[in-house]
Amino acid sequence: MLLATAGPLFSTRSGLLVRAYLAIVPMSLAYVLFGVGLGNVGASTTATLILIEPVAAALLSVVIVGEHLRMLGWAGISLVCCGLLILGTRSSRH
Repeated sequence: MLLATAGPLFSTRSGLLVRAYLAIVPMSLAYVLFGVGLGNVGASTTATLILIEPVAAALLSVVIVGEHLRMLGWAGISLVCCGLLILGTRSSRH
């Protein structure tokens, strides 16, 4: 999809530099640090954080970037949050 829609990122020198920066700094560094952090917590916390990460990304895109989510997106966020709430209340009882 990137090849089909991101012509300027492939056709100019500055586009290539932007692409390299985006691949190295925010993407790679963020996931390396995320992986290191997950290595220091338990399995249940890791599973919870992995579920929360796309929800947090979607909410940040709405709040910071001004993206608009459709009802299906909000429904997905609600389902993930409900599932985490159920897991949280079940595990606190045990």
